[in-house]
Amino acid sequence: MSGPLALLDASSDDPSRVLPPFDDLYASHAANVDRFCLSQLGDAEAAADVTQEAFIKAFSAYERVSPDPQTARTWLISTPATVASTIAARTAAGGGLSIAWRAFARARSMSRY
Repeated sequence: MSGPLALLDASSDDPSRVLPPFDDLYASHAANVDRFCLSQLGDAEAAADVTQEAFIKAFSAYERVSPDPQTARTWLISTPATVASTIAARTAAGGGLSIAWRAFARARSMSRY
């Protein structure tokens, strides 16, 4: 398997094992992750943002985690599930989705520095 984003599996003793290209993983699971986020947040714009963040984090961890193709969807959904539950808790606290989402986005941007 080869492609622009194919990576060697760093945890494998077999240097010939190559992870599937990340773009294949994205193509296979992006719609499912986005639907999950939408079902949790109820807002298409917030869901798209959380989906994007999930795939950015997944790409950063892809080589280190080396997800099994059979469990990749579960691995990909774990990040937006955490984010969505944080946002849902803030929304339930009375802030509303837009206030909760702004608070999450602010915290996320501050953690990048």
